[in-house]
Amino acid sequence: MRISKNSMSKIIAFFISAFCMLAFGAACMWIPRISSFIERHGNKNLLIYGMTIVGFCFLYMIIYGVLLALFPETEGKFGETIGTGIRDNFDNGANPGMSGGKMASGPVWAAAWILTAGVIIFLMIMMRMETNIYGGVADRYLWHKYPFALVIVLIACELVLFFSVLRKYDMKLPAKVFYIFYAGMTLIMLYTYYTPYTFSGADNGYRFHGNAYYNSVYNVLMGQPYSPDTISVYGHYGIILKGPMKLLGGDYHAFILLMTAIGGLCFLLMFLTLHLLVENGWLRILGSIAFTFPSLSMRAGFYWQEWPHRIFFMTLILFLGAVCIRFRKMNILTMAAGFIIGVIAIVWNVESGLFVTVGWAGFQCIYCLCRNKPGIRSVLFVASQFVLIGACFAAAYGIVAVYDLSCGGSVDGVRHFVYPLLERDYITDLLRVDLTAFPSAYMTILILMFLCLAWGISHMRFFHRDEVLALNDNGQAEDSLVMMPSYAFFTAVVSLGQMSYYMNRAAYHNLDICHLPSILMICILASYGMEHLKDIDLRKMREFSAAKLFQSLFTLIACGILVLIVTGNMIQMGYNAELKSQFKDDSELIRVSEEIRSSVPENTYAFGIGAAEIYSVLGWDTNCYYLDFPDMSVHQSVADVILRDIESKSPEGFMEFEDGLRKLQLFGDGELYDKIIGGYVLKQSFELNGAVYNYYVKA
Repeated sequence: MRISKNSMSKIIAFFISAFCMLAFGAACMWIPRISSFIERHGNKNLLIYGMTIVGFCFLYMIIYGVLLALFPETEGKFGETIGTGIRDNFDNGANPGMSGGKMASGPVWAAAWILTAGVIIFLMIMMRMETNIYGGVADRYLWHKYPFALVIVLIACELVLFFSVLRKYDMKLPAKVFYIFYAGMTLIMLYTYYTPYTFSGADNGYRFHGNAYYNSVYNVLMGQPYSPDTISVYGHYGIILKGPMKLLGGDYHAFILLMTAIGGLCFLLMFLTLHLLVENGWLRILGSIAFTFPSLSMRAGFYWQEWPHRIFFMTLILFLGAVCIRFRKMNILTMAAGFIIGVIAIVWNVESGLFVTVGWAGFQCIYCLCRNKPGIRSVLFVASQFVLIGACFAAAYGIVAVYDLSCGGSVDGVRHFVYPLLERDYITDLLRVDLTAFPSAYMTILILMFLCLAWGISHMRFFHRDEVLALNDNGQAEDSLVMMPSYAFFTAVVSLGQMSYYMNRAAYHNLDICHLPSILMICILASYGMEHLKDIDLRKMREFSAAKLFQSLFTLIACGILVLIVTGNMIQMGYNAELKSQFKDDSELIRVSEEIRSSVPENTYAFGIGAAEIYSVLGWDTNCYYLDFPDMSVHQSVADVILRDIESKSPEGFMEFEDGLRKLQLFGDGELYDKIIGGYVLKQSFELNGAVYNYYVKA
């Protein structure tokens, strides 16, 4: 079996395409005249982001095709089996003992080292500047409390020590040892996520977003349909959570337990995905610990907008893809399983669910195009994937419609189903935060995902002549040649889709949304060069081929990044554990709940931030099932709806939880507010960690 030797064409095409499209994106973002023109036609951040990604794919295909035409492929041997047991042509030379082809020329050798130095300098500046990112808390990290020069020296010493150990020792352990390690890490993550006291004043965002997230679940538990006045900005996940929550007791503590289990499952799925795709022990350990960094050391508990809400189905589909790769199960059953996951994911959250579904369809398409000769069958198959994406969306819409009808509601339009994605005043005007112009982590992730896209595109069958490919008896490219590049492409599509959340709102923690696939791909790509690290010596490296040289330097940088993330995780974990402790003791929540029980009639009308949580603990009904109060600024008319609801029900009293009356007065009709609320007087107040809850009765 033979394979083409075209690594330099891939490398050149990648660097030219990436540089051109990143320059294009920067020009569109920061040249005022161009930026304002794009702004007039929609969301500037997302339009530029989309054009940059699509432009990269097309430009890479053009440049790579031109290079192959100018420098026709020659034949060489398969590369060594590295990392996953799946052969690939990333390193495919023919020199004895030095696979990768001819030695790199002087200019190529110099360019590789200049590029490496540039990457290191970029990463240093990125680390130095991370305290300047909107919404960040990096200034509290230990490495920002010491002189930067000292930190760099310590990092250099650590990396020298690590690579010295890595070159001498292979971490070859029985599989059961890794499984025990994954189980231990999963238990740590379960403990990390279990934070039942969401009312701590240390993090208002945790309290407000937690209420917004739970309020939608509470409405569904109370048997309420979705409507324009009750819809959640986070999706229809309540439909999926309702059954399991009732099995666990149906109250707020059951909700926290369920979300904790989902959060832990996210990481277990990623640990197993890494285990299936990477065989190197060092990368398995480093990658697993690096996965946990955002949740273990950067935040105190759930990040309701992302962890585990927008992460869960991404990890599930990546795991399914890994199973397909490892066990060679790309067939109609696994394809159907992926699209079923896509339907459920869209019900859960339309935005992230669509990215999961599109990513899975992209996986099927790229695998088909890499394996089969161009023809009508391939075209029809690709077209069928677009049809299936639409079918998944329609099925999810139908599930929500059936639920609404079963609860006595009506079928809402598509605009409300995808809410708030089409609300410009919310997505663009309220949420958008512009990207940073200085070196930042999102730039490195973009380049990493561009590399994954290029890896998949470069294996598409129409680029290569049959005589230089390894074909099976059916004339198809062997799975060993196309599976891993197809998976990389699939991961990039899902990740870049998820990353749009950050690109629209470039807040520090929002980049966590693509942390897991980024670490996964760093480990996968690095696995192909781990054996080369033992040869990293200036004298030996002069004999490297260009492909092996770039591959070795990439692995060197990738391992360095993993080591630094793991080190940061270890350093920061202890400090963050102290922050988390205040979210684990819910005795104050129980106390104020019991005070309310003893002083307020059961099922008294209630609204405001915290109403759903505390009434759920009490087992009471708020009788108020509308959009959550933290997001009322998005849909201000809900304030009048609640006021009219109070007027029509005319309760003897009501409980006003945090921000309740203030938001009704701020967003509602003033005369209506005075007419209704003016008929009540304050009878008793309750305090929970600085928040005051008031009980009003009729005057």
